[in-house]
Amino acid sequence: MVKRFFLWFVMCALVSGSGFALVERENEWKYKKYNHIDFAGLAAEYWGLPNSRVENIKKASLLPDLNQRGLSNLFNHQWSHAYFLNAEGEVTWGDAHEDFNDNLIGPTGDRASEAWEEQSAAKFYEENNQQKGDWYLGYAVHYIVDASILVHCSSSYQLNWDLVTHHLRFESWIHDNFTEGHNFRALMAADKEYYEVSEPMEALHKAAMGASYWTSDLGRSIWDQYRNESYPSGVGSGSKELVQLVSQMMVNSLR
Repeated sequence: MVKRFFLWFVMCALVSGSGFALVERENEWKYKKYNHIDFAGLAAEYWGLPNSRVENIKKASLLPDLNQRGLSNLFNHQWSHAYFLNAEGEVTWGDAHEDFNDNLIGPTGDRASEAWEEQSAAKFYEENNQQKGDWYLGYAVHYIVDASILVHCSSSYQLNWDLVTHHLRFESWIHDNFTEGHNFRALMAADKEYYEVSEPMEALHKAAMGASYWTSDLGRSIWDQYRNESYPSGVGSGSKELVQLVSQMMVNSLR
């Protein structure tokens, strides 16, 4: 536990100069991320759900960032929204897989639930409560989206600290070009394929393996290109090659 806390503190310090500075910058960066609402909304639309259900899923998909924010939840947010892998595909930090699994179907084994209010989508669907089932489905989707974005699944071991220090800049660049500039959303919406999920934690692990700098050619190519271009930011910045690579990551995440 001491080792884990120390690693968390170092990560915060690298990102912002100090752990407390990261909290002070929370409002500045909170919504400069790729839009969870769009990921969940596009997926729900593909399923052919009526608009009322789509909107319910979309709204819930943003809430993990809000419910796990603030000074009292800083460690929990850094832990629950990460699934860092090393070159062997081993998890070195984070439990996004448990948050995803537990909000979707409930905890497995004897461990305590990581789900919001210890409920799950499966429980409410079994009770024919579609509204709450959809809400928890949207809530769960947040975590697999996070885990399939390379800065949430790439350990900074081997002294690749820019995966930490430019984490927020990378997410901000995606956000700035989500519906403007490179318009990642339009590129995602054009793709109609999907992956079937039967075992949530295994599915999240596979999603992270396909995006991590250490286990994926795509993840490594994205970050090397982003680094070589001096970490672009802002609408329309970044090369065509970088945009093509990131677009594929975004499409994989949506699938």
